[in-house]
Amino acid sequence: MADNCNVYIAGLPRRATEDLIRKEFSRFGTIQHVNLVRDQETNLSKCFAYIMFASGQAANEAIKCMHKKPVFNSWEITVEHAKRRMLPDDPRIQKSIQARIALLKKRQYS
Repeated sequence: MADNCNVYIAGLPRRATEDLIRKEFSRFGTIQHVNLVRDQETNLSKCFAYIMFASGQAANEAIKCMHKKPVFNSWEITVEHAKRRMLPDDPRIQKSIQARIALLKKRQYS
């Protein structure tokens, strides 16, 4: 996953902002985007975020240096590669669905 530029951060304090996250992580490389996930009704932070770095090397360095480290006044955060979200139209999902349907049909007629 060396080319994965997307980083997931969990365990953030509610007071964390996009600017604070950018300031803390920009030392590892150019940040293209910060997405602090918020509750749609209250607009309060859900205490996790995603960062898109310009390079996989910057993402790897951020993970190496920041995972399980106390930041934001002693908050220990989780920092790891963001997992790729598979959408229903993703060919891998379609293949999996087709395999399950075939298995169910086979069991039904056995």
